[in-house]
Amino acid sequence: NFRNILLNTDSNVFSLIAPWGCGKTYFINNLIKIMEEDSINILYNAWESDFYNFPLIPLLVELLNKLENSYEMTELEEDIKFVKGIVKSICSKTSFQAGLNFGVINCSANIDPSKKMLESEYLELKNLIKEFRNKLKSIQERLDKKIIIFIDELDRCNPMYTIKTLEAIKHFFGIPNIIFVLAVDKTQIENAVRTIFG
Repeated sequence: NFRNILLNTDSNVFSLIAPWGCGKTYFINNLIKIMEEDSINILYNAWESDFYNFPLIPLLVELLNKLENSYEMTELEEDIKFVKGIVKSICSKTSFQAGLNFGVINCSANIDPSKKMLESEYLELKNLIKEFRNKLKSIQERLDKKIIIFIDELDRCNPMYTIKTLEAIKHFFGIPNIIFVLAVDKTQIENAVRTIFG
């Protein structure tokens, strides 16, 4: 039933909720096996990556690695290189990373009296994110299959990484037919949010 929902949905994010030890990982692994022919499935263990400061990078590495190793690269090579270039540009914007870290944003990069607003770092980032989404959408359409990213063990990560992973999904994705399935213990996610925000 869940397979049918995922293959016929317009939604972008689902939560598979159960307490620790109830078989979420087992369920996901077997679901991926029965969906092998139907969709492009990526399994991302967030807990194994929470040493990394910027969760967008491991998420994209898993996605692009799957595409590079599973499909004829002559068709997708240029698109994948383009996506990598955009992500590199996004990561080079230190004020954006500081924003994700709840640090101080460099306002001078956004409000410079000598420059037109079109040159502000904010608009530049906004346009980069739009380009990123458009290119991923184009890749998905060319493959003509839904891309489903299963995120496991998010509730075991340190609270800041949990929040930043959810933020990365919100800010960078929201693309038709690219779906996230979060296998989580809802209580632990709530605790992570409470730890950061009170």
